[in-house]
Amino acid sequence: MSGNGEIGGGAPRATPGPETKAGLSLLAVAPVGIYQLDLEGRLTFANERCLLIAGVELEAMLDHGYLELIHPDDRRALQREWQTALDEVREAVHGYRIVRPDGQVTWVVGRSAPRFNLEGELSGYIGSLSDVTELKRAQHELTLAEERFRRAFQDSATGMALIAATGGEIGRFLEVNEAIIRMSGYSADELGGMTYWDLVHPEELERMKAEVARLARGEVESMQSEQRMVGAGGVVRWAALSVSLIRDPDGTPLNAVVQAQDVTERKRVEGELQYLADHDPLTSLFNRRRFELELDRELAATARYGRGGAVLIVDIDDFKGVNDDRGHAAGDALLESVATALRARLRETDVVARLGGDEFGVILPHADEQRALRVAESLREVIASEARIGERHAAVTASVGVAAFGGGSDPSASDRLVARADRAMYAAKRAGRNAVRLESEGGTAEFDALGNSGSGSPPGGAKDPAGEEQGAHPGEQVEPRPG
Repeated sequence: MSGNGEIGGGAPRATPGPETKAGLSLLAVAPVGIYQLDLEGRLTFANERCLLIAGVELEAMLDHGYLELIHPDDRRALQREWQTALDEVREAVHGYRIVRPDGQVTWVVGRSAPRFNLEGELSGYIGSLSDVTELKRAQHELTLAEERFRRAFQDSATGMALIAATGGEIGRFLEVNEAIIRMSGYSADELGGMTYWDLVHPEELERMKAEVARLARGEVESMQSEQRMVGAGGVVRWAALSVSLIRDPDGTPLNAVVQAQDVTERKRVEGELQYLADHDPLTSLFNRRRFELELDRELAATARYGRGGAVLIVDIDDFKGVNDDRGHAAGDALLESVATALRARLRETDVVARLGGDEFGVILPHADEQRALRVAESLREVIASEARIGERHAAVTASVGVAAFGGGSDPSASDRLVARADRAMYAAKRAGRNAVRLESEGGTAEFDALGNSGSGSPPGGAKDPAGEEQGAHPGEQVEPRPG
């Protein structure tokens, strides 16, 4: 060390004297590297552990100044720390690299302190070295792993969030990525003051809390769910969620990791496909498939709870003539108008469907025969009065068949029930069209809208619907309907 206390580089070799050897006997076997420097920065002692760290023999090490062992990029910082510690009369602590003769780099944490003689004069330094290469490597790998996770977290197209799962802040957002910010419409700062529950749709809140509680109790390893999220401005989006917990060694939940995939578009497409599968594209009423499903459900409920109901088949009279005389566009407009009229006249709990062509089906829950006949008559009247083709009133009528069912009905008898209503509709056709007829469960009696018995035979020479002539409107052929 020079006169101002700065430690130098290479210097002539110095060897410990007898008095030093006695003082350093215990240091030689210490589990950390121990070294001693004179005022010129020359090594005067190094124990076995120090030699192993530096990768040199004692004689070779004593031939060098200590700074020659230090990585060039670390020397200036180390000298500054030594000088500051000397000025402040304290221990110097610094991490730096030692370069071994074979070029291998060893990371160490060095501690050094000045030594003073009996007169209080600075006489040198004593220091220790701890090899922290493996720790540094582990820290570096951890840093890389954290950076990889950070990049994956922030750059992921999947929304990700770290959420508090313990204490008084359960559900609070701790970290969020850009995808969650985009999905929610809130900024990172805004989300930092919110909880996960603030984004859950009110209709799904109870279910989601129950699922998270099961997760917290360890009943499931993770939770997968699709739910609606309510974002900024009340915008609702669908998200496919995966939630897992980070627990402490005792199993206590610390944080929750939430991954959210925006599936709003998929849900929209699924909804459209489901709608198309269940609805008639022209009238937007249920189609035959959905009508049959609804009827099966109603019959099952009837068998279970003992309630009754009725099925109506509504058929437009002389619809073929409309198509032939005015074209299919006019026929389509008429069907749309009839669908609107039927929908307006029925209750929300009733089911109305277009079964095909000019035929419509209606399910009336909780309806006996008399009520079903009254509803059927009102539907016949509304079609006659409100059916339109474009802006013009269409002078068309409808025939309606009714079949009621009660609590003892077979829940699998939907086909037979529709067939009864269909036969009743044809009975109305035979009676002159623009009429209502009911077929009882026995299948033999026919009644009009007032409950009066019908003849059951075609007036005016009309015949059954198996392709023969119908007599009420000369020239009109009523095509057979599937049973």
